[in-house]
Amino acid sequence: MNDRSARKHGASAWWTAALALSRHLGARGSTEGVAEAVLAEGGAAGRGRAEWLLRGALRDYLAIEGILRARVRRDPQPTVWAALVLAGYEMRERGVEKRAAVVDFAVGEVAARVGRSAASFVNAVLRRVAGDPALDADADAWARAAHPAWLVQSWERRWGRETVASLLRWNQTPAPTYVWMPQRCRDGAVPAGCAAAPWPGFFRLEANGWPAVRPLLDEGRGYIRDPMTQPVVDLPNVRAGMAVLDLCAAPGGKTVGWMDRLADAGGGRVFAVDLPGDRTERLRANLARADAAGVSVEVQAGDILEWARGGALPPVGWPTVFDLVVIDAPCSNTGVLRRRPDAKIRLRQMGARTVGDMVALQDKLLRVAAEQVRPGGQLLYATCSLEEAENAAMVRRFCASQASFRLEREQMSYPWVDNHDGGGAFLLTRSAGSN
Repeated sequence: MNDRSARKHGASAWWTAALALSRHLGARGSTEGVAEAVLAEGGAAGRGRAEWLLRGALRDYLAIEGILRARVRRDPQPTVWAALVLAGYEMRERGVEKRAAVVDFAVGEVAARVGRSAASFVNAVLRRVAGDPALDADADAWARAAHPAWLVQSWERRWGRETVASLLRWNQTPAPTYVWMPQRCRDGAVPAGCAAAPWPGFFRLEANGWPAVRPLLDEGRGYIRDPMTQPVVDLPNVRAGMAVLDLCAAPGGKTVGWMDRLADAGGGRVFAVDLPGDRTERLRANLARADAAGVSVEVQAGDILEWARGGALPPVGWPTVFDLVVIDAPCSNTGVLRRRPDAKIRLRQMGARTVGDMVALQDKLLRVAAEQVRPGGQLLYATCSLEEAENAAMVRRFCASQASFRLEREQMSYPWVDNHDGGGAFLLTRSAGSN
């Protein structure tokens, strides 16, 4: 690639999306923040298009990968593979009449950024892909191809093909963004940049609403949350003076929900924990903007499993037990695949053992959380998973082994029923006479 070619093409939203996708696919472990960092590097100009491409390519990745693998005998370098995936997504989205133009554009981008040899390879692959009938599959067949086969089969055994088809279609639609406003900030009007939503305190962000909504977020008058999170805040009994321990608290939207409820009740204390790094920094920033009357908040960064093994949970200076302990556990994310399409790739790569691995972790976290609940106190366990093993089965098994805890209330959310993300929330109480 020569300087003249690079200057000719300049900054490209398309190539920014390719880089973000490449780094995302190549990440080991958590991919949180990987794509965001690349998009930020690309600057504000064209970011909307870059995000549209990235989210669409992740949403359709498994279906596109299947088509590409039939045409590619060797794995190209990661950015070239990402370019192929982006072009596949655009060819599907823009229709047959635009496919030649999509191919030409992708080839030009690769030529400018990688080189002519890679561009020739991309051209050869995409010309063949453009005529593949699989690219024109109907919506249901495409949605099925874009999900891990083992997961679809598991869901169909549980709910039937028709219900699962609805869920797959749901997951393949772009996720709306919702803004939640604390009770103290609501005046009955729909905020600028938003549309009304059917859940109290929630508003749907409109397509061009970010400039109007940004001040709400910066000033702590609004938070990005999905309505699925509300049961996690609503299930427990809240009263004045409570001490709430929120484990796995980042990014903090639900923690602010606790602060809001405690303020309404007359005040209380919130103690929030999450892993060190960017997650905790986001948590601190979000909670610093909250202004809930009569409510104090403290944040600690750390691994609660390591703390528990070392006898360091709760941290020094915090209460020894709490009125309410919340564990919004890491999970398979099968209830939020519309919002987290990258999770489908991880679920396909790891297979059915993903759920088993999550269950083992959740069991450890739930038991650590239970040790922090005072006699007569409450324990709230939640996930953003649809899998029974991570929800009701987990809670039943825990209660069977812990005689001092019993299940008081539960709520499962299903996208095809509730029209928002899915997951479970389970409220348990500890007997007053337990030690």
